[in-house]
This record gives sequence, structure tokens and C-alpha cells, in this order.
Amino acid sequence: MSQENPNPHVSATALRESEARMRAMLSALPDMIFRVDRDGTFLDFHAPSPKALAVPPERFLGKNLYEVMPEEVARESLRLIAETLRGGKVSPLQEYSLTIAGEKLDFEARFARCARNEVLAIVRDITDRKRSEESARRNEERIRESYKFEALGRLAGGLAHHLNNMMTVVTGYSDLLLSRVENGDPRRGDIEKIRDAGERAAGLTRELLAFGRRQVLRPRILDVHRFLSQISGTIRDLAGPSIRFAFTSGEDSGKVNADPDRLRAALLQLVSNARDAMPGGGELHLSARVVDLLQGEGGTDAVPGRYVSLTVEDNGSGMDAKTRERIFEPFYTTRMDREGMGLPSVLGFVQQSGGHISVESRPGRGTTIRIWLPCAEREEPAAAIPAAKPGRRRAAILVVTDEAMVRSLLVEVLRRGGYDVLVAGTFKEISAVLAARKGGIDLLIADSDMPGMKSPELVRRVSARQPGIRVLHLSAYPEKEHSGKRASRAGTALLRKPFHTRELLARVELLLGRAPAAP
Repeated sequence: MSQENPNPHVSATALRESEARMRAMLSALPDMIFRVDRDGTFLDFHAPSPKALAVPPERFLGKNLYEVMPEEVARESLRLIAETLRGGKVSPLQEYSLTIAGEKLDFEARFARCARNEVLAIVRDITDRKRSEESARRNEERIRESYKFEALGRLAGGLAHHLNNMMTVVTGYSDLLLSRVENGDPRRGDIEKIRDAGERAAGLTRELLAFGRRQVLRPRILDVHRFLSQISGTIRDLAGPSIRFAFTSGEDSGKVNADPDRLRAALLQLVSNARDAMPGGGELHLSARVVDLLQGEGGTDAVPGRYVSLTVEDNGSGMDAKTRERIFEPFYTTRMDREGMGLPSVLGFVQQSGGHISVESRPGRGTTIRIWLPCAEREEPAAAIPAAKPGRRRAAILVVTDEAMVRSLLVEVLRRGGYDVLVAGTFKEISAVLAARKGGIDLLIADSDMPGMKSPELVRRVSARQPGIRVLHLSAYPEKEHSGKRASRAGTALLRKPFHTRELLARVELLLGRAPAAP
């Protein structure tokens, strides 16, 4: 004889309370739970909220996995369901992606047996987590790239400094030899080839300095629309007749503070690359506009703010991801007739100007390169270098450099130009020269690249003994001490190495206010 429940009302109440507790526990979980049979048919579900479901219930209830999910995802899910029912253990995690209403969503799922032929699929939306991980990965990659290019830039700048000292000697003595050889002399052609090779090497070192962000820049405020309008004809000629060139820039394209020559060279380099990517012809579009760049926008790590975006876009062959990642590396090139320093020098110029550069490209879909330069508001003109009044005595010049070959060249060229030349290579030698010198010294030529001897301290010490002395800095790259307003103050100039003898004499005469002398 069976014993009946003495109080069925209490049992029903306990059951309802148990179900309520279970529902509360399930609602507290972030996961969605689906009851699925052996064949992959959705039988029931629970979601923490209606918004948690990517699609409404009628889209999946009573339907098979193959009807609502991609084939490869459904196949893997059925494999895990069969394995779970067979072994009784919770399945390993399954990660998959679904595209719903044009948006990619990421999920992870695991299966647990709940009946003889049924499992519970515990599914979690991990889209936000995946996006955070991808954002962190991209940031880490950008940081690694930044460190890599910073190291390469330091290496390139240091290498260019030493090469420029050597090229100064090569080009300088080539000029001296040419001044001693008649036009019809058969040796003249050989000397000219040496000089030309020196100039090519000097051009390469300038590109190394550009990549290392150590080139001499002479920035000024540029109206972008007017600047691009002036060079659009050159760009059209460079692109060639087989390429349809379009130029879009309005009056409100903004202003930037940049070196016009280097900006022109950068854009022409991008146009040249675009032309080479379209050997059979194509379309090239140059545009400019002012944009408010947000953090991480535009594929750069730019500081948020207002920028002028200069865009060069082509529909050429494009690049794969591997090539795209390496295009700014020094000496990387896909063409045998190129040195691979074009784009690295563009990158260096843009970064040295406070800007950023981004690249979008796919094989067969063309390439879009954007240069982002900070907007400028007003112009601050540089001070002119007033000429000194011509003197009656022979001008005295103090040359300070620790490079023996450069020193010998300077001494010979300046003495041939009619100057009284004094030399020093250390602070001790400078003090000795100044103490022994009875007359005044008109000009200090200071090699600003000497280790252990900073230009400000050098100029300060000499100026203390020779008030009003004029200064000509020689440098392979612009250091902080002779950049900006300091470089443009009265009686101070900068000559970039390597240089020709005529350039040296012209700069000296400009500072001294005299007519140039022949080398």
C-alpha cells in the first residue's frame, strides 16, 4: 500500500520555489543555454535577456544546426555532441564566428549531457573580448613597429653621419681637382665621375637621414590647396599619358607647417610608386581635406586633433600583407632598379614633421596612402641673416672639427679663398688659439657632429672671447641646438654635409657680407 503525500500544497510550493531559484541562478549567468538532441535539433533555450539572442527564437527552435549555422560550424558541433553523449563528459570549448545583419559576432560553446539523447549547449558571446584582444594585439604590433623603426632610424642617422663626413672629403677634393684641370684635359672626365659618385652617395645619405628623422627641414606655413595646385601639373606629367589623374582639393583644405621641398618630394615619390603599379595605365587620385582624427583612427597612433589628410590613391596591382608590412624598411624593394629608400625617406619626413602615414592595399585592388600632418594656424617668419659690413683686413676664420680629412679640406679651400684660417679640435685647443690670437676672429666654422662637444657650449665659449662672432654650423643632420629659431638668428647659418666647395665659400661670404671668391 503506497503512502500518499500528506500535504500536496507544501510539495507544490517547494517545487515552485526550487524552480524560481533555478531561474534566478540561470538569469545571473551571462551564458545562453540551448537544449539540443542527438541530431542537432534545437528543442528549448534559456537566455539571460531577450537582447542576448543574436536572432529571435523562431529562427532556430525546432530547426537543425545545418539550417541556422555555417556548414563547418554545424559539422563540428554535431561531432562534439556525439562525443559528449558517448562519453558523458563536458566537451572542449568550441569557438566560432557568425555574421548576422552584416556584423561579425564571436562565440564560444561547450556541450554537457542532460538526457540519454540530449545535450545542453552553453554558449557565450565573446565578441567584445575578441575585439579587445585584437585591439591590444594591434597596439602591441604598432609599438613593436615603432621601436623597430626607432632603432633603424638611429642606425641610419649614425651611419649617414659618418658617410657624410667621407663624402664631404670626396666631393670637396673633386671640386679642387676640377679647378686645377683644364676643360680639355682627359683626366677631367674621370674626376667628374668621382664627383658624380660622391653626389649619388650623398643623395643616399640624405635619404638615410630622412628615414632617421635627422634631415635638415626648413618648414613654413603652406596653404595646402595652393601648394597642391602648383604641383598638380608636375604630378600629371610624372604620372604619364596612360594614367587618368584626378585632383580634389577645396579652398578649405587647411594649412600645414612643413618643408615645401620635402613635402613635394614625398608626394612625387608616392605618385611615382603609384605609376609603377599601373604599367598598363589606370587611375590616380590626389586629394586633401581637413579631418578631426580620433585616438587610433586612420590606422595610426596619432595624437587626437585636427589634421590635413593628403591622400594618394591608385587602382594598380596593390600589395599583399607581407609586402605592405615591409615597405617602410630601408633598402627593401620589389624592383631591381631601385635602392629601396623612397618610402622610408617619406616616412621619416612625415614623422619629423609631426605627422603620421597610413597604408591600405590589397592585391589587385590598388593602394591608398594617406599622409596626416597637423593643421597650422599662423606663420612665424624666420629672421633673416643680415650681412656684415665689409672689412678692410683679411678675414680670420676659426675651424673647429675633430675630423682630420674634413679639417684639411676646409683649411685648403678657405685659404685658397683668401682667408686667414685657424684650426682646433678640442676645447683645450680652442682656448690656446684664442689666447694666442692678437687680432679678432670674424667667423667660427663649427662641426656640430663632434662627440663630446655640443654646439651651444662651443659657441658660448668662443663668443665670450670674441663678442659678435658669426657662426657657420656644419652638420650631417640638424641637432636641437641649431634648429628652429636658433638656426635663423642673426649671424648664424647652417651648411649641410656633404657640400661643394662653392657652397661653402658662398655661405661664408654671405655671413661676412662679401662677394663670393673662387675656390
